[in-house]
Amino acid sequence: MISSRFRLTTNLFKKATSLQVQSVLRYRNTGVIATDRILGPFSSLFPDPPKKLAESKLPKVNTLSDTLTEDLRQELVGNATTKKFRLKELESNLQYWEELRYPMPEKLTFEQWKQLLSYQGFFARLYYLDAVNDGQDQDPEVLEQLVNVDSETFGPMKVDQEVLERLIGDDPELKDSWELVLYDYDKMQLNGQNLCSRPTEDEIKELLTCTSQRARMGALKFIQMKRIQDLKDHVARRVTSVIGPILKKQHKDTMENEKHIAYGLGHNTIFHRVYPASMDFYNNHRAIQEFHEWGNQLVIDLSFKDTLPVRQQKSLAFRELQFALKFNRESRQPFAMHFTNYDFNCEMLKKSFPRAQEPDFPIMATEKSYMDLFPRENLVYLSPDSRNDLTYNPEDIYIIGGLVDMHSNAPLSLSSAKKLGIRHARFPMKRTLGFTAALNVEHCVAILSDYVRTRDWFYAFRWVPSRYFRNRLKSGVVTGEMEQAYLIHKELYPDSFEHPNSDLSPAEYRRRYRARMATVPKGVFVEPTKYTNRVRERHRQYYELMTS
Repeated sequence: MISSRFRLTTNLFKKATSLQVQSVLRYRNTGVIATDRILGPFSSLFPDPPKKLAESKLPKVNTLSDTLTEDLRQELVGNATTKKFRLKELESNLQYWEELRYPMPEKLTFEQWKQLLSYQGFFARLYYLDAVNDGQDQDPEVLEQLVNVDSETFGPMKVDQEVLERLIGDDPELKDSWELVLYDYDKMQLNGQNLCSRPTEDEIKELLTCTSQRARMGALKFIQMKRIQDLKDHVARRVTSVIGPILKKQHKDTMENEKHIAYGLGHNTIFHRVYPASMDFYNNHRAIQEFHEWGNQLVIDLSFKDTLPVRQQKSLAFRELQFALKFNRESRQPFAMHFTNYDFNCEMLKKSFPRAQEPDFPIMATEKSYMDLFPRENLVYLSPDSRNDLTYNPEDIYIIGGLVDMHSNAPLSLSSAKKLGIRHARFPMKRTLGFTAALNVEHCVAILSDYVRTRDWFYAFRWVPSRYFRNRLKSGVVTGEMEQAYLIHKELYPDSFEHPNSDLSPAEYRRRYRARMATVPKGVFVEPTKYTNRVRERHRQYYELMTS
């Protein structure tokens, strides 16, 4: 496998080198460089500068990019095409940081410019400018750290052999998985993508659990995205430390010079200031009130957690359960929510719910099974694989399986219900919407909450993600009504209980839905390729851009 990987990597290197030369030839005579060219797929993580900064009357910041004269550029790069391309990237980075009002030195010496140009990535470039500001640009330890930071993005994968021995050992399958990770890493780097070359031990565990090339490449991208998020936080802290005092002083001067009554927070106002902590206390109190004999009980079964891959465990702990708790706290009809088969020693759950054992936390987390907490005759397991449509009974206690069904078709929740001899049911989606789907935990919580309050399945199913409506348009005969249902549902989707669409009443929701559906002419069909080839076409356009 290693020899074949070496041959493939060599071919990819030749192709990537050709693409890079084409890019250099195309952009060497231009004055700007596209952000996508510099940051690749991570350009969306660097948004436009905030509007507040553009509108505020702040003093002019040091524009370091303006000190790059033509003579200095020629002296820095000479006739080296690669250096010209790198200087264009550096100039674009500087202009972006200047728009953010990031604190930078007024000017650099020729040696400092030369050192800054030697770094390939924007991580090391930004940290070097910080070192210049702090007077540490001549410190050998700092320069060595910057070299290590730069090599983390553009160098080969560097992992401690002791960590690999501990995680892989003599397992041949794990060794093959690690070879595939290294191959995909080299392939992505040679195709121009910036990746982190020093993953942590937990990140290596996640990479080893990936069973497909798509999963491995997605995990590698996500690791780099976390590093970029750390850089964004660093930039935000530095900008706030410089701009914050200036904005406060401007506001103070404005209030002191105000001849009329000053309105606003901390001044004259008819509104009380409500802090997020106060809202959290109110929402928690409403959810805790349900833990009485009149409350509606809801169970989330976490017994399947250990059977899931690491990536799906993270999705469950840090996303679905968090959103389920958020939706339940903010809904008009909260449940008394129980997390059963809860593992208090799980590091993910500890990070996600650090207050799970405190008495004022709005969930009841327990290591016990729901069979030990509630009467068997009142339990109903909700499963998309069941053939029984749910008939709501306020005396019943409904169970939602803590599963992340990304690519699995195994009826785990249904088999668990049959094994324990309890009733099972599914949401009546087929009868109401015309299709069935395996929903996330938080969507099940939101649907049940709306139905308990309104007894209207059509209104409650507004929480079904619009992607399921869109999937119907990818195959078979697609009518205009099906397309319009997808567009209406996407428009009226509430997203959260804080979204304006969440305040729509069932009557208003139906009125808007019918008004939009009435505009669709009957007997009109939609070409299925309108939705099936959109992603493929976007990939083709991006490939043509990179290779042109």
